[in-house]
Amino acid sequence: MLIFMDYNIFGFLSDMGNPDIKLMFAIFVVFIIIVYKALGVLKNAVIVSVISACFPFVLDKVLGFDVDITVELILFYVLSGVVLYLLYEVFKVIYKSSEVIVSVFKILMFPFVLVLKFLGWLFGFGGSSKKNGKEIVKEKKYKVISEEKEEHKKVVEEKENEHEEVAKEKKKEHKKVAEEKKKKKKHDETVKEKKEKEHRERVEEKKKKHDEEEE
Repeated sequence: MLIFMDYNIFGFLSDMGNPDIKLMFAIFVVFIIIVYKALGVLKNAVIVSVISACFPFVLDKVLGFDVDITVELILFYVLSGVVLYLLYEVFKVIYKSSEVIVSVFKILMFPFVLVLKFLGWLFGFGGSSKKNGKEIVKEKKYKVISEEKEEHKKVVEEKENEHEEVAKEKKKEHKKVAEEKKKKKKHDETVKEKKEKEHRERVEEKKKKHDEEEE
C-alpha cells in the first residue's frame, strides 16, 4: 500500500507538466479552501443559532421583559441571527475583495506611474518643480512649528523685558526711598543740633543772668 502511494505521488509530481493535472490540482486547492471556509461559516452559524435561541429566555428571565416564549419566537430569533451573521460574512468578503482589487490595481498601474513621473522629470512639468502632497503637508507643519517657536520666543522675551522693567522700577523706588530716608535723617540731625544749640544758648543766658544778679 505504501509503495503504491509513493508511486502515485511521484507519478503525480512527474505529470505536473500536463495541463489537466495542473487544472485538477488548482481545483483541489480551491476545493479545500472553499470547504474549509464553509465549515467555519457553518460552525459559526450553529453558534449564532444557539445564542439567538437563548435570547428570548434572557429577555424574559434576566432583563425582566414579559415575553411569551414560543417555538415560533425562538425560530424567528434563530433565523434573524443566522441571516445577520451571513450578511456580516458577505460584507466582510466584499470588503476584503475590494482591498485585494485595489492592491492589484495599484500593482498594475505602478509601471504607468513610473513612466509618467519619468516623462514629467524629463520634460520639466513634474518632479522637483511640483511638490507632492506629503512635501506640502511637511512644509506646512514645519512652518506652523516655526511660527509657534517664534511666537513662544517673542512671549518669553516680552516677559523678560517686563521682568527687567519691574526690577528697574523696584530698584528706582528703593533708591528713592533710601534717599528720602537719608534726607529725613539729615534733617532730623539738623533740627537736633539746632535745638541743642538753642538749649545751650538759653543755659548760658540764664547763667550769665544769674551771675549778674549775684554781683
